[in-house]
Amino acid sequence: GWALKKLLDEVLASAGGEEHIEQALLGALGEAERLKVETMLMAARGALAGAKMPIVLEMIREHEEAGEKLVVFSCHRGPVELLKDRESWEKIEGADSRKAREDAQKRFKEEGKGLAMTLAGGEGITLHCDGACATMIRVDLHWNPGVNQQVVDRLHRVGQTQMVRVMDIIADHPVDAIVHRVLTEKEKLLHAVGLD
Repeated sequence: GWALKKLLDEVLASAGGEEHIEQALLGALGEAERLKVETMLMAARGALAGAKMPIVLEMIREHEEAGEKLVVFSCHRGPVELLKDRESWEKIEGADSRKAREDAQKRFKEEGKGLAMTLAGGEGITLHCDGACATMIRVDLHWNPGVNQQVVDRLHRVGQTQMVRVMDIIADHPVDAIVHRVLTEKEKLLHAVGLD
């Protein structure tokens, strides 16, 4: 509430600008407060992912009308839960057994229109689409650029014959701005040391 806003305003003023806000925040907060802010940020990211779903649903309708299969990825369960009940859509989440993941992947490949998955749900998954699906919507991005690339790499694997297309949904919102800025800085560092 008000106390957090006041703290953020004070930290921003003392940080010397928005580009130094993360370091200033971490320096100003103790461990308990830092965990509280991280929890609030995660909740805000989850809510923002949900707020993006009307545009995602419109994009899905367009792809379905064109007869194109689609993978939708989210770091959060909310968007995946929303999509799992769509006709001919499959979902893969972290709580699913290996057999359930394999069965969902098989149904998606054979007759599905779409596959919704979370980060944990996709671990160890190779989407054997044999080129049947080359489009992914990422509702939100992970803080780690390597993880974001691994999600896309699932479409590049065995049998892919098409150009893979990835559409990231980035909101005009401070939370997405922070994530984008952090990812950009991490990608620059990876590039500087030759790990891109």
